[in-house]
Amino acid sequence: ALPGEVGALAFRIGLLSDEYEKIARNRQPVDGTEAFLAGLARGDLRGTTAPDQMGVAIQAAFADGARPEDALAQLLTDHKLGEALLKAMDKVTEGASGDLRDVTEGLALLRQVGLEAPARRAGLELLLLERRG
Repeated sequence: ALPGEVGALAFRIGLLSDEYEKIARNRQPVDGTEAFLAGLARGDLRGTTAPDQMGVAIQAAFADGARPEDALAQLLTDHKLGEALLKAMDKVTEGASGDLRDVTEGLALLRQVGLEAPARRAGLELLLLERRG
């Protein structure tokens, strides 16, 4: 493990790789932000504190019982999975620079249909990559 700022940067870069779960398991978090990122990578945010408003939105999507809004849920009921997924991805993308509730809804839908790993990876990217409006 690399020390100091170099280690922190390597950890964050590693979380954007295909080995994100392994990277999260192998690092002892040095602060609350790292603990949150590691928890998200592992799919277990219990006992962590969101580092910012984006983190709060992501944490809500990973809470037990998180469900998308009625309109998205209705698409699933109507067996329109493709449309629901497209709308969920759009909500995450648009929500990242606007209404963070959309981030929660989109990630919650991904998780509801069994796309846990893509939801976690999207959450990590939202937290780690620079966002521009």
